[in-house]
Amino acid sequence: MSLICAIVFGTIGNQALKSKPLGALLYLLGYVVALFLPCHAGQRLLDETLSVSDAVYESKWYDCDVRTMKDILFIIARCQNPQYLDALPLGSFNYPLFLLIVKTSYSYLTLLQQST
Repeated sequence: MSLICAIVFGTIGNQALKSKPLGALLYLLGYVVALFLPCHAGQRLLDETLSVSDAVYESKWYDCDVRTMKDILFIIARCQNPQYLDALPLGSFNYPLFLLIVKTSYSYLTLLQQST
C-alpha cells in the first residue's frame, strides 16, 4: 500500500507541476487526507491505549479492596501491549507510516521530474 500510495502521490504531483495544477492539487489533497485519517486514528489509538495504564496507576487504587487491587495489576499488565490499526504488510497505521509514504512519494516526484 505504501508503494502504491507513494507512486500515486508522485505522479499526481508531477501532473500538478506539468499541466492542470489546480485539478491535480485537489486530487493530491484528497488522497493525502484519505491516507492521513487512518494514520491519525491509529496514532491516537496507540497513544490512548498506552495512557490507560498511567491513568489507572494514578487513581486511588490503594483505597480499594484486595480483589480490586489484583484486578488493577492485570489491567496495568495488559496495557503494556498497545492496540493499533494494522496495515498488514507494513506494520500499523501511525504517523511514521504517513511520513514514510510522503517521503517516498517525494522521491518518486523528483525521479519523475529528472526523467521528463
